[in-house]
Amino acid sequence: MLDLSKPEERNAHDFVQRMSTGPDTSWKLLALCRQASVLLCVVRWLHPKTEPKPFSLVEVSLVERAVYWHSYATASAAHAELARRCEATATQTVIHA
Repeated sequence: MLDLSKPEERNAHDFVQRMSTGPDTSWKLLALCRQASVLLCVVRWLHPKTEPKPFSLVEVSLVERAVYWHSYATASAAHAELARRCEATATQTVIHA
């Protein structure tokens, strides 16, 4: 899925790892797929727990240091958007928590 010999793709991989593991975990990674030059990740934000839209579809650039996200009230809504955006992609990796 990623070519870790490319600095930008390695940076994106490292960013997703930092956000989803360790003492400063910010989100729980639920699903991901690659679409051209972006990595699309469905996540559940861990802080604050009272957030009305705790799920997001996060777009991590594989060509520059940039991250964008759109928030959703439910995991199914975020997954539906991931499916819509990745329907032309041959492979999709789903990570079950």
